[in-house]
Amino acid sequence: MYNILYNMNEPEILRIITKYNPWWSGNEIPKSQLLDYKRRFFYTLTKEFQTREITSILGPRRVGKTVLIHQLIKQLIDGGVPPVNIIYISLDQNELRREKIGIIEILETYYKLMLKRPLEMGGSKVYVFLDEIQSVEDWHKTLKNLWDLNYKIKFFVSGSSTMALSK
Repeated sequence: MYNILYNMNEPEILRIITKYNPWWSGNEIPKSQLLDYKRRFFYTLTKEFQTREITSILGPRRVGKTVLIHQLIKQLIDGGVPPVNIIYISLDQNELRREKIGIIEILETYYKLMLKRPLEMGGSKVYVFLDEIQSVEDWHKTLKNLWDLNYKIKFFVSGSSTMALSK
């Protein structure tokens, strides 16, 4: 796990997260991130798009959580959600871990540079997918604080360690 420290400038954070969000520039989700079939959980999770609660996707490594997330993202885009209103962050990604970039810093940068508004400002709903969330220390406190502020954000979190996510 890494602590939430902020050592990187905003353009560098944006460069890193843009690599994982090709739909922002009109590109397709890579085929390697999608499967031709959808598991039954996919249909259950699409119902969560309309809820405010934080949705968790749990399971051991290599069972398809990230593929499922990308299928959900594709469903949102196909359903008319503006691609810029969907952000995917792989929190076990080496550059973010090495630089100890936290969830708040990533979201503030995303809002400022991509959505052109502060995190605190209203606007259309944003879908935030946080993959391997157990990599971030005190992630549950961060998400609770954001949720308590009643921002128009729908969080989906995934993780491979049920123990860490049980918080």
